[in-house]
Amino acid sequence: MRKPFDRAIRLIVDTHAAKGHDYSFEHDEWSNFRDTAVFADRPIYEEAIGEILKKVARLKALKARGKEPKNESVEDTYRDIMVYGVLAYAMYIDVTHPKVHRPPLSDVIGHPDV
Repeated sequence: MRKPFDRAIRLIVDTHAAKGHDYSFEHDEWSNFRDTAVFADRPIYEEAIGEILKKVARLKALKARGKEPKNESVEDTYRDIMVYGVLAYAMYIDVTHPKVHRPPLSDVIGHPDV
């Protein structure tokens, strides 16, 4: 059985892949963030941070009202926060260290522990 952290990482990878299909272009996996960053005149990674803040505000509102969500589960919200966190970090690294060699994502995803 996989450890809870390992299962969570796998879910993050799966969620990112599924949402990337809906939100981005094949040639640019961050196109939706890039478009909104240009509009907001801020770095691309700050767009992902903005999404995290929206999700945290949603959790806060649900807790304050003591109500169950009607659309997206609390678990889905936590998962989205984690995906946006990883995206923000990846974008930050890409912007601040563009020449650093990174293995292809397929090499990392194919690892049996992920």
